[in-house]
Formats: sequence, structure tokens, C-alpha cells
Amino acid sequence: WNPETARRHLKAADYPSVARAAIAEMHRQVGPLCFTGDGVARRGLLLRHLVMPDFTTSDLRRNSSFAARPISSSSGNDDPVGYTSEVPVGGVAEGARIMEWAASALGRDTYVHIMEQYRPDSHVGKPDDGRRPQRLGAGPGKEEAGGNDGGGAARRVRYAEIARPSSTKEIEAVRAAAVRSGLFRLE
Repeated sequence: WNPETARRHLKAADYPSVARAAIAEMHRQVGPLCFTGDGVARRGLLLRHLVMPDFTTSDLRRNSSFAARPISSSSGNDDPVGYTSEVPVGGVAEGARIMEWAASALGRDTYVHIMEQYRPDSHVGKPDDGRRPQRLGAGPGKEEAGGNDGGGAARRVRYAEIARPSSTKEIEAVRAAAVRSGLFRLE
């Protein structure tokens, strides 16, 4: 729900506002998910949320082109966070904000499927070939040694902050946030 992480990972800073509007409109049209007597979904909205790995403002401030823009705090207000603190902005923090929004905007009876199958693929975690702007620098544990340069120098990797599967702890934390928000129809 953060425009800066949407810009970074989806290349669309307006994704959160567009997604909220589209989901709210779908809910307006079909309402909450309803099932037949034998458990088959008949009509209504099923909200699916893919849990992403956690990362903090320290992961984001490693590159000045990304950290130069203020990042909204995980509490949901629009006050910029301090770049000297370890403030969670991805994964669980955004998942919690999404669950809070779903409960308040759509209703506590919204059916939510919390998905745990995120696996880094494609460009995530791959060496940065220099053709694309790297918004986050590689940090400790986020570098790849060696390469074709023959010198063994460390290379940056793309999307280092999400270059791992979501953990069970992160998935359970988003589920707990959903429950705290009042959502009770969870898969």
C-alpha cells in the first residue's frame, strides 16, 4: 500500500490507489463471497494477498535515488519516516495495512486468501547487468561474488530486498494482522 514500494517492485506508484478503487468497485458490484450448501463459491469477492518478504527503511536508503523520496510509515499515516531507524515498510507491514483496509473499507466478512507461495524468479536476485537502473544497492548478504569480470569483485543483485521466499513467520504475522483487523473469513 506504499507508492514507493509499488514504484520499485511494480513500476507503478499508483498501483495501491488503483487497486483499492478496483477492489472496492468489485465488492460494490458483487458483495462478500457466498457459497452453495456444498461449499462451492457462488458469487462475491475473494481477496487474494500474496505475502512478500519483509524489508526495512535501511534496505531502501542504500540507494539515494530511492531513499531521496519520503516513505510513508507502516502505521498508515503519510508522515515520512526517519531514515536512521529500522522501520518495516514491506512484507508484513504492507500486508497489515492491506488487511486493515479490507476490514474497514469492505467489511470484516470479506473472504481473504493469504497466499504463501511467493518465490523469487525472473529478475529478482539476479546479477545487475548494468542495463537497468539499480534502485537499491547490494548490502551485506545481498552481494554475489565473482562473475565474468575475472576480478572476483562483488556485484549488485536486482531487487535484493525480496530475493528470498516469504518465511512462515511473515505469513503468520500477516494472518495475525488480519485477525486483529477483525477479518474472520481467512484461508
